[in-house]
Amino acid sequence: MRKISSIMGCLFLGMASGVHAGTEIYELEAVQSASMSSTGCCSISYASNFNASTLSTRTCQEVYMSCIGSRRAAMWRFDLSELPDDVIPVSVHLVGTRTERYMTGSGFISVVSNASDLNTQVGLQLYNSGHYRSNINWNYGNDFTFTLNSTLNNGLFTKSESFAVMVYGSTTFGINITNSGSSAPKLRVVVDTPDAPPCVADLDGDNEVNASDLGIFLWFWGPNSSPADFNGDGVVNASDLGVLLGAWGACP
Repeated sequence: MRKISSIMGCLFLGMASGVHAGTEIYELEAVQSASMSSTGCCSISYASNFNASTLSTRTCQEVYMSCIGSRRAAMWRFDLSELPDDVIPVSVHLVGTRTERYMTGSGFISVVSNASDLNTQVGLQLYNSGHYRSNINWNYGNDFTFTLNSTLNNGLFTKSESFAVMVYGSTTFGINITNSGSSAPKLRVVVDTPDAPPCVADLDGDNEVNASDLGIFLWFWGPNSSPADFNGDGVVNASDLGVLLGAWGACP
């Protein structure tokens, strides 16, 4: 798994600061890949080409009752347990690369949840319907991105430990998908991260508790309700000073 970005947001309340939820992007690499191939040219029937460097998908093509191109589909399995437990997914996409940008056409993407292995049975389930299925278009260009956001809306993603994903392209020319190195297909997951603990003793908002905050704290000393009243008892005193000294240093 690769975390490719992290965007955090800060919120300032009076003279106190706290770091609130941010957005992070994770890319999950497939733990297994394979093709679904055909017998009799057009009947998807068995898994093959496990973890090959290139996978392809196409419709079947017969000329004068002779098969010149059998139907194929590509599939991958991703381990969703690699994601941190405390994140909230907000979008999911399958991203990858084709060897040629002119490989276009229509097709579908489908998902089977909690598949422990890629095999013929899982491949047939993916091809025939899956737990989720959506029509897709293979647009012009080397890169492709297909959304799986509906698996979030129906709870399928969050209730699954793994995702088996299949893509199919109904084109006689075929779509060759790079399946090795950094260009191999990945599951891109955008998540909301949980709130970080508030840094209540950072009175000047510089993300650090230091002498500057101590000076502000002493100015508030005595009976009053202020940002320096950390325990909310209506008075700034030694109890609050203990909170400040306990938080001394960089904020978490």
